[in-house]
Amino acid sequence: MIIRAFNVDNFEVRATEKDREREFIISTERKDSHGTIIKMDGWQIDDFNRNGAFYYQHQTSGGFLTEANPDNALGTAKAFKDGNNLLGRANFEPKEINELAEKILKKVDFGTMRGTSVGFIPESGNWGNEREGQDPETYYFTSQRLVEFSIVHIPSNPDAVKKSLESLDTFLLSVKDNHKSEGFKKDLERKMRNTKFYRDYLYNLMERRNF
Repeated sequence: MIIRAFNVDNFEVRATEKDREREFIISTERKDSHGTIIKMDGWQIDDFNRNGAFYYQHQTSGGFLTEANPDNALGTAKAFKDGNNLLGRANFEPKEINELAEKILKKVDFGTMRGTSVGFIPESGNWGNEREGQDPETYYFTSQRLVEFSIVHIPSNPDAVKKSLESLDTFLLSVKDNHKSEGFKKDLERKMRNTKFYRDYLYNLMERRNF
């Protein structure tokens, strides 16, 4: 599964007619820093909408040293397309069964937390085709299945940022051989090695300073 963090500066989180329901942009066709674009018409959301949930920081299960916390599932969710945006409609659980959901909802309404991140499984994609007006150095996800989305701290949470970037690193390295240009392949490997070096340094710095 690939995790992709996203934040929109000029989008106001929308309230709906339901008291504890909010809408977020969770994906667009904007090119990211890895040189990838997720095509909006490629999103497969039917399975998600049958039993969708949204989470805090992608904590869908326990970690190596931590037990699973059911309260990390903040509530039920649906996804829908709106032009070139994929929106998530999140219904936060009530305070009496999930105090974490109550706290996150208040932070969302106050404006402290507005970052979202999608977890998806890529099913098809390609490097850009110049004849179709695409950038040949950009990877286009053309079919992808939404698994979950999360409300996240951006950029203050180093774990979420690192997990997002590493998942894209792994995927891009797995598809680089599909590109026609040998020079581009070598350049991509070099850039990703350099990026990883500086990213790991900044990640360790953030961790030591407890950002």
